[in-house]
Amino acid sequence: MRVTCWICIVPLWLAAISPAATRPYDSDRRHHQQGRPEEARIVPPSWRLQPQDPRLGGRHYISPDGQSRFAAYATPVQQEPVTSHMDAFDSGEDERVTYRRRERDWLAVSGFKGDRIFYRKAILACGGKVWHHIEFEYPASRKQEMDAFVIRASHAIDRAENDNC
Repeated sequence: MRVTCWICIVPLWLAAISPAATRPYDSDRRHHQQGRPEEARIVPPSWRLQPQDPRLGGRHYISPDGQSRFAAYATPVQQEPVTSHMDAFDSGEDERVTYRRRERDWLAVSGFKGDRIFYRKAILACGGKVWHHIEFEYPASRKQEMDAFVIRASHAIDRAENDNC
């Protein structure tokens, strides 16, 4: 029986169909420095870091035209059960979920909110003490150009289990 490694094929497939979209960002472990994601290798250089909002924490970016946004943040695990946090993070008002993957310690969900695409991922990290989150929202018409960025950020959060602990 032949087994295909989709994690290995997807970055190669993206590079084949759109080399400019994946350069200079690699989907490999080299975009980490001492276990931390190197932002310059994940976030496109033209995106603007927004002033930090103490209520939200983390880092929030906006595209040059202001139509797309990305956020990466960590929150402490509260007394609530893991499933309760996942349920709250899972879907929002007026969202049509088209993809959901939920495991024991992480959740990824995406879909549409009107004519916009959203993607969210939360991973239980730091020995179960911290949640790491990423969130995207962008016009559906930009799906193809955003795919490589979403994949980079998703891979980065997977490899950042001990960041912000």
